[in-house]
Amino acid sequence: MTITFDADDVAYFDEVHGRRSEALCPKPLQVVFRDGEAARPNDCHANAVRWAAQMPDAIPVHGWLIEAQNAFQLHIVAHSVVADEHGRLIDVTPMPTASPRFIPHRGTGEAFFRLLPHCNRVSWPVIDTLALTIDLDGGTNGPTDVQS
Repeated sequence: MTITFDADDVAYFDEVHGRRSEALCPKPLQVVFRDGEAARPNDCHANAVRWAAQMPDAIPVHGWLIEAQNAFQLHIVAHSVVADEHGRLIDVTPMPTASPRFIPHRGTGEAFFRLLPHCNRVSWPVIDTLALTIDLDGGTNGPTDVQS
């Protein structure tokens, strides 16, 4: 399946990619809701909204979990956590990975959820200009500080 990004999507994910070094590690918290039901895995958006509804000082924070990152791609998935009254991020959704890194969405919740039908999971190309130089006369060279 091919997904096409419009110019706004490209600008948005370029900006998210640019903030990957600022990613945060929300504190995991096992929660039980007032009705006795535990937060469900893979239901982060509902878990965050539900937890915030029963905790007066908590607010849902939407954004992107970094699933993997290498020299070529950044793999992110849409995710929601909550911020407590001090602004600390808490992940109330059970996760198989300890301390995943999270890049908060900049913008409204409405704008975030508009992305999800076609951008729930994204692999974004990484071009590391420090690691690769292009010599137009001689082709591609490796890292600039490596001597052969």
